[in-house]
Amino acid sequence: MDRAFAMSPTHGRASGAGVERETLVIAFDSFPRAAFWRTISRDYLVPQVLYPDMPIAAIPPRRLIDMQALGAVCGLMVVNGQLPDKLSPFVIQYLIHRGNLDALRPSFVNEWNPELATDLKEWMRTDPAERDLTRFLQLFTTTIGVPLGRAFEGGSETLVSVLSTCAIRDADSVLPFLDVHCPEGFSDYLNTLRVLVGNPLLTFYSIFDSFLRAVGAPCPTRFAELTGAFHPSVDLDLINTPAFRPRVFVWALTGNPFINTAVGPDSRLEIFPARSTDSEYAPTNGHAHQAAAGTIQWCTCFSTGRFPIEYLLDLARAHYDGSTEPASFQEACDFWIMQQCCSVIGRHNML
Repeated sequence: MDRAFAMSPTHGRASGAGVERETLVIAFDSFPRAAFWRTISRDYLVPQVLYPDMPIAAIPPRRLIDMQALGAVCGLMVVNGQLPDKLSPFVIQYLIHRGNLDALRPSFVNEWNPELATDLKEWMRTDPAERDLTRFLQLFTTTIGVPLGRAFEGGSETLVSVLSTCAIRDADSVLPFLDVHCPEGFSDYLNTLRVLVGNPLLTFYSIFDSFLRAVGAPCPTRFAELTGAFHPSVDLDLINTPAFRPRVFVWALTGNPFINTAVGPDSRLEIFPARSTDSEYAPTNGHAHQAAAGTIQWCTCFSTGRFPIEYLLDLARAHYDGSTEPASFQEACDFWIMQQCCSVIGRHNML
């Protein structure tokens, strides 16, 4: 099967699991939230019902087509092991079973919406001939169809639970899966870095650990000047939340803002230092220019990133007086990593 996608006219065609993951995320984000979703408890989303009292035959055809397309994208994401962003897990369970409320156990629903779980218990205790669906209409009256997942080992509840663990809430959602390597031949670079920064305990890992744990925009004034160049999928309204940095980091690294928690090599996120002359860093011409700009080479199909060691050393050699941006070496690193992550989202072309 041809699974190649044209990410943009300038980057041409690109194929692979990472590009496929990102294509699905971008497709999902292309459906305006206000028109297709509404927020319920714990900020989870359910489909937005615009015509609750109309028979399907009276609903505008364009709306039906759009909802079916959204359902197809959601289904592809679930098949691909991705959680449609903030879509409530019990809604996925409901859709997998073709709109059957009996497929929802109150104990399962209670994890995400206790009020609905209470209503569901009462509904199940009612005689089937007297059951009133009115209280559920705003949650479930929709034409999305996701007929999949029931053959998943452990059943659809297990599938949905596994998908829900993929969500990134803060740095601790990511760090257990992150490896930041110091390959053979790079110890001297690390020692030089420690001397320049004045921190004998500094490691490549600690730089990324600090970046992921911090909250907010690094170098706010400088960062604000860049935001217009980012893809619309980068939701800057969330930049002051603990999840923002880990999400954009994983998104840049893997092609989607979720963690693959399945056991196996795909669960690891790997970062390597590289010299500008290394073929692994820049297999095409222009490697010196890319390194001078601090370009991190993301390989989404292998969840791998390579950063130019020369650029990191330049950051360490710079003077920081604490009163201008960046105020410190770590803030300079945070600004660099954040810019590299946000700039590449929606525009991956290296496999």
